[in-house]
Amino acid sequence: MDLDIIIPVLNESAILETHADYYRRLSRCGHLLFVDGGSQDHTVELAGRYGDVLETRRGRARQKNSGADITQNNFLLFLHVDSFIDPKGVRRAMDAMRRGADAGCFRLAIEDRQPIFRFYEWCVNIRARRLKIVDGDLGFFIRRSVFDALDGYDDLPIMDDIVFSKRVRARHRVDVLDHPIRVSSRKWHEQGFARTFGQYTLAYLQLWTGLEFFKHPSEETYELAATSDHRLRPRTSTGPR
Repeated sequence: MDLDIIIPVLNESAILETHADYYRRLSRCGHLLFVDGGSQDHTVELAGRYGDVLETRRGRARQKNSGADITQNNFLLFLHVDSFIDPKGVRRAMDAMRRGADAGCFRLAIEDRQPIFRFYEWCVNIRARRLKIVDGDLGFFIRRSVFDALDGYDDLPIMDDIVFSKRVRARHRVDVLDHPIRVSSRKWHEQGFARTFGQYTLAYLQLWTGLEFFKHPSEETYELAATSDHRLRPRTSTGPR
């Protein structure tokens, strides 16, 4: 399949190990590339069992752009490590682009039964359908030609997905597929709903007002080969895909 699947990661060994079967299935849907931003656990080793691993500078936008820079397929799919799409969803994304869509996303489905998450899903999904503003949890597929023409994601510490989707929708066709992408509720439980919602609120305030609540990580928080800002590790698994 003419598709690069790019997943930025940072200290995600637990979820990579827990969902091993999912990542193996995903690796059969296209070229799977994990872009690590300086993990201190076993993320690089575990991710290497399922796909190639690129080590680069920390920052989700930077990691996604770096992944796009070293891949070559005509279509791109950006996913969060805890957003799970099935092979049918990947095929639907490819079909949408082959039928003329320039970019698009899936329908958010949070893996939690609490009613508050149904309301949150509704808000995010209605925004995507009506305004074509796409949160990264929904996944984002895009033609490489469009991605390159827009010079990729803005180098922002937060909200890069929202800003980029706005730039895409201004000039290109964005399809929102009625196909679920299942997203873990772990961040809400780890930090608490109120704190997580508060962080989102501050992120939007930073986007709208320019007040700096979130910053890029220090340049000293990662280590790479002295001659390059990138280091690519090919997939290490010798087992069946």
